[in-house]
Amino acid sequence: MIFTYLMWFFAALFVATGLPLSLTEDEQWQRLWGGSSALSLGLFAISMAADGLLRGQIRIHFSIIRRSSQPRLFFSAIALVFAAGTGVIIAAIWAIFIKD
Repeated sequence: MIFTYLMWFFAALFVATGLPLSLTEDEQWQRLWGGSSALSLGLFAISMAADGLLRGQIRIHFSIIRRSSQPRLFFSAIALVFAAGTGVIIAAIWAIFIKD
C-alpha cells in the first residue's frame, strides 16, 4: 500500500517540478528542473513496478496484467517498467550533474 502512495507522490512531484521548467530560460535551472522532473518520473516507474509486484497485478496503458493469469507477461512487464525507471533515473542524474 505504501508504494501506491509513493507512486502518486512521485507523479505529483513530476508535475510540480515540470512547471518551473517551462517558466525558466536559464540553462542551468532548466537542467536542474528537468532533471528533477525526470528523476521523479523514474521513481514513479520504480514504485509502480514495486506496487505491481506486491499486488500481483500491474496496470499498463488501460490494461491490467495479472500474475495469476499471465505469469510470463506479468514478470516481463514488471522488469520492463523497472528497467525504464532505472534508465530515466540514470539520464536525470546525467542531465543534472554530468552534462556540461
